[in-house]
Amino acid sequence: MTPSSSAPEPAAIVGILRSLALFETLPDVELAKIAAAMTVVEYPAGAEVYVEDDLGDAFYVVLAGELAVQKHRLASTGGDATIVRLGPGTTFGELALLENAHRSATVRVLQACRLLRLANLAFQQLVVNVVGAQTIHELLQNTAYLRRLPFLSGCTLDSQARFARCWLQAHYVTGETALKRHEPNRFHLIYDGEFAVRADGTTLARLGPGECFGETGLLTPGPAHVDVVATEDSRCLVLERSDFLAFATRDPDVARRMERFIAQRMGEGTPS
Repeated sequence: MTPSSSAPEPAAIVGILRSLALFETLPDVELAKIAAAMTVVEYPAGAEVYVEDDLGDAFYVVLAGELAVQKHRLASTGGDATIVRLGPGTTFGELALLENAHRSATVRVLQACRLLRLANLAFQQLVVNVVGAQTIHELLQNTAYLRRLPFLSGCTLDSQARFARCWLQAHYVTGETALKRHEPNRFHLIYDGEFAVRADGTTLARLGPGECFGETGLLTPGPAHVDVVATEDSRCLVLERSDFLAFATRDPDVARRMERFIAQRMGEGTPS
C-alpha cells in the first residue's frame, strides 16, 4: 500500500460518498467529516489489500482499478476462489469492522487500483455512530442475499446495494400471518424459514428460502387473494410498492428486471 500524491479534493470525495448506497441518506456535513478522515492509497496488480483471517482495520471505497474478493478455503477444496469482483464505486471491508472480527476473505488487486481508506476508529465514530450498526448490517445482509437472485445478475454492485436499501427485514413467529386475504398486498422474499399459502382453510403451497409471495402488489395496488402463514419462525425481506416505484425512477434497469421476474411468476400461476 502506498499513499497517493494526487488525492481528490474533499468536495470531490463528498460527491463520491453521496453516490454510494451506504451514505446516501447522510447530510453533507456528516459526509464532509468522513471525507476529511479518509486517505487515498494505491496498490499494484497482484497485491493484497488484506488477507483472510486478518483483523479488520479499515473500510475501503474503490476509486479506480479492479479487485477480487477471494476465499482461500474454497480454492483449497477445488472450488472457485473468487466470490465477487469489485470496481469503481464499490465498497468493502465493512463487515469485519461492524463485528469486530477477522476478515472473512482476501481482497486481491487484479488491475492497479486507487482506494479511499477509512481507519476502523473513524469508521466507528463517523459512520456506525451516525448510520447505526443495525442499519449497516441489514444493508449488507440484504445486498448479499439479493445478489444471488438470477434477475440481478449483471447489475452493478452499487445498483444491487441501492436496491437493497429499499427492503425491510420482517420477522414472523410460528403461526403468524404475514399476508392476510383482502388486506393490502406486500411483496415478501423469504430469507429463512417456511410459509404456507392458504385459502379457505386449504394449503395451496409451501414456500421456503429464496421463494416469494405477494409479488402482484408491486405492479398493481390491491388486496391479497390468499393468506400466507409462517409455519416456523421465519424472516423475510419486504418491499413496499411505493418504495419500488421510487427506486424505479432512479434505476429503471433493475426495476425492469424485477417486473420481468414478477411477470414470469404470474405466468407460472404461483399463488400470491
